[in-house]
Amino acid sequence: MAGRPPSVIRIFAARTIAEAAAQATGCILPADGAAPVMLPSSLDGDDALVQALRQSMGSSGTASSVVVPDSPLRTAMRAIAGGRTAWRPVELIVPEGISDEVLLPAPVVAAGSLVYVTLVDSVARTGPFQLDLLSRFVHPRHHLRRLIDPDRAGRAAEVNLARIPDWCVVGCSVPLGFVGVTRDVVAAELLALSLAERFFDRQAEFASPWEDRVVQRATELELGARIPGYIGIEMSDHSTGVIREQAREIADIVRQRMGIVLPDRI
Repeated sequence: MAGRPPSVIRIFAARTIAEAAAQATGCILPADGAAPVMLPSSLDGDDALVQALRQSMGSSGTASSVVVPDSPLRTAMRAIAGGRTAWRPVELIVPEGISDEVLLPAPVVAAGSLVYVTLVDSVARTGPFQLDLLSRFVHPRHHLRRLIDPDRAGRAAEVNLARIPDWCVVGCSVPLGFVGVTRDVVAAELLALSLAERFFDRQAEFASPWEDRVVQRATELELGARIPGYIGIEMSDHSTGVIREQAREIADIVRQRMGIVLPDRI
C-alpha cells in the first residue's frame, strides 16, 4: 500500500522501562491540556509502566489519574454501607443491529483523554491486554453476564464500542526498556500478544495473532486495523547505538509475527 499506513506504532527504547516511558510521554500528552486517565492492564495503579508515565507527565506539568476496577465484593460492601460507585450507562450498537447497554465508571466515560497501558511483563500469561481491558471495568452484573457468554472474547471486544482509547501504550522491560505507542487498539493488542509470545513464553494459540478471537471480533467491529498492511512500525529518534539496534531487532520480530510485509521506517 502506497504512502504511510493509516495505523502506526511508534517505538521508544532505552535501558529501562522508565526511561522508555519518559521518551514516549510527549506522544500521548493531549494538546488541549486535558488530564489523561489511564487504565492499566495489570489492574494495579502502581505498576511500573503506569507510574513511569505519571511521573513523566507530572514533570511536564500535566496531571493524570489512574482508574482500576472495584472488585464485586467491594462494590457490594459500598452499597450496603450506603455509598455507591458512580456508573454511567453507555449504549452498544453492533453492526448486526443488536443494541446492548453497559455501565462503566463515570471517570472512564468522561475522560478527556483515555489511555490504555499494558506492561507485558505483568500480564503476559493471563491478560488482559488492550482489546479485553475495558470489559474488566464494566459493572459487576454486566461482567458476570459476559463471563458466562459462550463467545466471551467476542463480547469483550464489543465493550470497546462504548469508548475507544485516545492512546494505547504497550511496554516490556525484557531485554531492554521497550515501549510502543499507537492510537489503534487492534495494533496495540497485536503488539502485546507478539511481545508476550516472544519474551514471556505465552503459549501461541494460533498461527497468527490475527486469528485470536478478540482480534477477529475487533476487526469485524472496525475498531482498528483490519489487515497487516494497515499497520506501520516507526522507530523514534531518541535511542542510539546498541539500544537502537536491539530495539530494531525486537521491532522486526514483532513485524514478522504481525504479518507486516515491509518494515515501515524501522
